[in-house]
Amino acid sequence: ISHPSVRLNGMIDAFLKIGRQEGVTSLWRGLRPTLMMQLPASALYFPIYEVVKEKIEKGEQEPTNFWVGPVVAGLVSRTITGTVVSPLELVRTNLQANAVADASIESNNMIK
Repeated sequence: ISHPSVRLNGMIDAFLKIGRQEGVTSLWRGLRPTLMMQLPASALYFPIYEVVKEKIEKGEQEPTNFWVGPVVAGLVSRTITGTVVSPLELVRTNLQANAVADASIESNNMIK
């Protein structure tokens, strides 16, 4: 909601007011860039996780610490994925911010 004097009282109230003032489709603004960002993130994370976990588990003679492989694999894969996907998150944030600014400008022009 772009008007500063509008007070929101909970989630349902926010959905209703945003839907009325900005249109129902504004509730899903930014969903497309978010979903498009998840594709490369998932495509990188899971294969990296499996390869790293497999290499760690092959190196152990006795699996006494069953948690080491998944934890290290998660750390490595999340670090690599986060590094690669961060520029996409910046683009997504800019798209969402510009969409909000554009919607605010359009609604102000319609009132005048």
